[in-house]
Parts: sequence; C-alpha cells; structure tokens
Amino acid sequence: MEVRHFDDMGYAVIAEPKEYSVDYRVFKILGHQQGNAPGVFDVPMYGNDLETRTTDIEQAEAFMSGFVKWDGCSNWDFEDNERCMFHGCDEGDLLNFGRVMAECWRLTADLLPTWDAHITRWAGSGKEVGKTR
Repeated sequence: MEVRHFDDMGYAVIAEPKEYSVDYRVFKILGHQQGNAPGVFDVPMYGNDLETRTTDIEQAEAFMSGFVKWDGCSNWDFEDNERCMFHGCDEGDLLNFGRVMAECWRLTADLLPTWDAHITRWAGSGKEVGKTR
C-alpha cells in the first residue's frame, strides 16, 4: 500500500498494487489541523463532509475508487453517485477531478511491474497526455 498526497488538487490517494492492476481509493483533503508544532497546520483531514472528517486516511470515506490495468485501461466508481451529481465550486475543481485520475494512471506505471508501455502508448485517442485540443 502506498499513500500519495496531491495537496495542490485537494486529494490523497491510497494505491494498492496487484499482479496486473493497481487499485486506488481517492480521498478529498478537507483542510489541515495543527500537528505537533504550534501554529503549523500540517495534518490533513480527509472525508466528503465536515461531519465525517478524520485525520486517519484508513478510516476516511473515499470520494472515488477504481483501478488501472497493465494495459492502461481504467475504471472509476464515484462513491457519491447515488446523488447523481458531483459538485465543483469552480473550473479548478472540475479539472482536478480529471487530474487526480490521470495522476493515478501515471503512478500505475511506477508501481506495476506488468505495465506494458508499448500498449499504453498506443491506447486511447492518440492525443498527447495533458493536451485538451
């Protein structure tokens, strides 16, 4: 198990490599609380709302989960999908939904010994990663 924080996007990820895929659980970082150093707020709080927030990522409610396979294909489940809506306050929130999934995709290449770079290079639309047009 590996934990990665993407503070600039407001997400943290737990990655669990398997033989042919990596499972991911993605958590919202709701803010930070004070740690051991007075006045330094460096302990992340995870969760989907303030009522259920926790500093223990293992106990937090995931925002989304999914996996990326050896061939680059991925599936994602948004845990809040019963409401059929994902809320973003601005364009940055919407972009970060996609960015965190892309970071997991890239992380899979590092964590998965069975990653096939030849297949993943040709998979998808053929657009360069990071290009929108």
